[in-house]
Formats: sequence, structure tokens, C-alpha cells
Amino acid sequence: MDGGSLSGFLPEMLHERSVGKIRAAVCTYPSPERLGGILDLMEDGYRVAEYWLPDWVAVMPMLARGFNCDWPGWFDLCDWPVPEDLCVTGCAPYSSPEGGWLESAAILVSLGVAACSGRASVGGSAHYVLKEALGILSEQVAGRVVGAPGGVGQALRILGRGFRNWGGVEDVVLLCGRLLYHEAEPMSGNGYKGRKSVVQGIGLAVMAMALTASISGEVRYFRQAGQLEDYLVPRHPFKIVNGVEVRSWEGVPRIVTPENLLAAACRPFRKGKGLVLRYGDASCGVLFCGDTTLSFLNRHHSLLLDQPTVIAAPRQGGASADQAYKYILSVNPDNNIWVRSHYSYACKVSDAFKKRPNKICLNNCAHRTVQEVLLSFSDGRWDWLAGGGCVCG
Repeated sequence: MDGGSLSGFLPEMLHERSVGKIRAAVCTYPSPERLGGILDLMEDGYRVAEYWLPDWVAVMPMLARGFNCDWPGWFDLCDWPVPEDLCVTGCAPYSSPEGGWLESAAILVSLGVAACSGRASVGGSAHYVLKEALGILSEQVAGRVVGAPGGVGQALRILGRGFRNWGGVEDVVLLCGRLLYHEAEPMSGNGYKGRKSVVQGIGLAVMAMALTASISGEVRYFRQAGQLEDYLVPRHPFKIVNGVEVRSWEGVPRIVTPENLLAAACRPFRKGKGLVLRYGDASCGVLFCGDTTLSFLNRHHSLLLDQPTVIAAPRQGGASADQAYKYILSVNPDNNIWVRSHYSYACKVSDAFKKRPNKICLNNCAHRTVQEVLLSFSDGRWDWLAGGGCVCG
């Protein structure tokens, strides 16, 4: 469930723990700190039977395919002057024998290059566009890291990872996506719809395109519905509480403006909109709240926990989800375990979380260190085998 940040060594951690085949790797929201590790699993070739991904991963290539070729409008939205050498001769400037997949990738990469550099890589075949984009991105990275301590080594690692199994177009697209993502990291403006968010969002989408096109496992997409759904996932002991599996893409617009694309690219950086999943059976369960404030619940709709449950605190136990806790009801609250995670100790802890019994902080609030927690269910209760308790509040 949610793989952590890109290059966060998730495959290595699983190998160290002798984890074999994974039945399903799930991403509840396409943010970098959730989707990144899932992409690492794909690139590693980990034995995963199914990937469950947010619909955004599939929608972004479709939106790129429908781009109306308003490149001047895109440069303007990204606060760049229109390049003098920009020449657009129609709404489908790319053509390739591979068809739509590669053309969508070329358009997305071109949009990312324009956003991060103000330069155009438009026109010609999809292969030509990707080659031009890769050249621009390589120049950008090389220019940024020269003279920076450790920077050259980082650039070589990024390039080496992309060229490691060179031989297919997926490798080119993957490398472009990684370079876009890393090129955005030092940019200022973390806010929603800032240039950094645009470039990183496109970089994630490009990487996801390349990797989902090359993996052997099944890929399923889920949409957050904004209301209580309680959708049972076939063949799995899971329910999607606020979403459904997507089997049709009829709602994706055929003609897409720069404004549409910018809003879509920034979606991973919006907060409080993640999928909520319930796992378990009649004896015990786990509630994955992830990046959500449970805004789909109200006085008419609550979540009733009638068995001992491990609960991932809404919005990682942050104060922005204070109101969500009153909609999680339990037959026996003392049998539950609440877990929170924060990347920054400057984040305020929810007052409602402080009042919960059996609290755990994954970022140990007593010693301010990241800790691994191990829980085991037996004899009708969750046993706490490893990890310190929470002292917040």
C-alpha cells in the first residue's frame, strides 16, 4: 500500500525481508511520495501480480493525445516567452509506426521540456521529438550539476539507470521522465499549479507510461468518486470506500487546452483527495485513509469498525483532518490501533488523533527517528511486536 518516494529503495527493502511475489501493489493517490515507490517496483521487475493505480496515470497520456497544439498558450501558462523557432503546423505533429502510445509520450515529454526549460521540442516524428527532448534535458541536468558537490555523481546515476537496459523506446521515455522529475526538484514554487509541480507531475506521468507499457503484471485503475461507494474489489479482500474501478474512459475530453493539461499535471500535489481502502475479514481489518480528509463522510454516512482494526490516520494524523475522526465509529475502540506518519515535525498533530488509544508514530515522536512497526493479529487482538508508541500530546 503506497510505495513511498521515488528511489526510496522499496524493492531493496522487500528483498532484504525475503518478500516474494506480491499479490497487489496499490497506490491510493498519484503523489510522488506514494506513486514513486510503486514505479520503482515496476522498474525493478519485482514479482507483482497486479498494480492498482489512480486513474490519473492512464488519463494523462489521453489528455496529451487530445492536446489542441496551443503551444504559445502552454509557454505562456508556464511563464516562458514563446520561442522564436517554434513552428506548429497542426494538431497532430507526431507520427510513428508504434501508434498512439508513443505519440502521447512524445507530446507529454515536449510539454515537460517546455515547462522546465522554455525550449521547444516540437515537430517531426515521435522518435525525433524524444531524441531532441533527451538532448535538451541532458544539457539542463549537466549545466545544473557542474561544480555542485556530489551533483555529477547524481546525474550519472540517473543517466545510468535509464541506459542500463537500453534497447527499446520505453527506455528513452523512462529516461526523459526521470530527467524531468529530477530537473524540477531544485525549482522554487512548491504550490499547486506552480512550475515545479507541473514539471514533476509530467515527469511522474511519463515514467508511469513507460513502465506500465513494459511490465508483465496486470494494471487496474481506480477513480476517487467523492462520495461513499463501498466498492468490493473482485478476487480480493478489499473494499474501495470512496471510489470505483475504471473500465471505460468515455469521460476524457477529446480536445484538451493548455489549461486542462496544467490542472491535470498538478493533480498529484492537491491534498486530501486520496482513495480510502478497507482490508480484512470477519476477524480483523485495516483501514487505509492515506491522503484524505474523509470529506465524503458526514452525519448521514460514517465508517463503522466492528472488528479490531489498524487505522492509518486521515491525512497522516495532521490537523487538517480533525473533523474526519468523528465519522470513524468503532464497536470497541480499545481494540484498534491508530498510526500516523509525518515527514516534518513542524506539522501540527490532530487533536482528535491525540485522544485515540493505542497510538503509533512511524516517524517516532519520542526520538524523532523513522521506525518500522510490526503488528500481528492473533486470539482476537492486534499484538504490537516492534516499534515505539506515540507520545504526541
